[in-house]
Amino acid sequence: MDYAQAFRGIATCDLSDACDALGIEAVTSGSMKGVFQDCPPICGPVVTYRLRAEATGSTVIGTLEGIVEAAPGSVLVFDVEGNMELNAWGSIAANVAVQSRMAGVIIDGVTRDVQNMRELNFPTYAKGTVCTSVRGRIGLESINEPVTIEGKTVKPGWIVAADENGVIFFPSERAREIFAYAYRVVQLEQKTLQAIRQGADAVEIHKALKYHGTWTEQLNDKELVG
Repeated sequence: MDYAQAFRGIATCDLSDACDALGIEAVTSGSMKGVFQDCPPICGPVVTYRLRAEATGSTVIGTLEGIVEAAPGSVLVFDVEGNMELNAWGSIAANVAVQSRMAGVIIDGVTRDVQNMRELNFPTYAKGTVCTSVRGRIGLESINEPVTIEGKTVKPGWIVAADENGVIFFPSERAREIFAYAYRVVQLEQKTLQAIRQGADAVEIHKALKYHGTWTEQLNDKELVG
């Protein structure tokens, strides 16, 4: 599945609504945002890294090894327990990621070298930025093992999408139906907005389109969405 293509025309909010409709407990966060203006949205399968201050593995070498071994279109996800002082990503790794055709990086913590990410237009989502180097301050504990993001488990191979709203992770085996429902969400929203712009009563159109019901009921109603 071409996840970058599938994500065009929808947003993380639509994917979240789709997961609600399907009863899928996605992992979401609004605290990880693009670190430069107009940071491109991303969507793809996850490659996970766990970094810890007490770990002894080389973050520099381990990060690069993970990149070159990953499939093109992958999204690199760093679990640093939300640490806002210890850097997890920088310009050299970003250049290698671009050459290896990675889709982007998501960091449950901080990055540096933002100017280089902007020059590369490499999608980089994090909780903030720092100046300090990663070397000597944090180590690699694991690659492609389950990680914890916002207190919830994210597994390697899951799908992640990120845009200006935040990020959402969900199981790859449910991806096709999640995207199918997300398109329904967009269709329903467009239908609602069109009616309002044409002068319909906002309260009545919301009632007619069953916004007072559950997402499951609404998105499964063939009279409302195709």
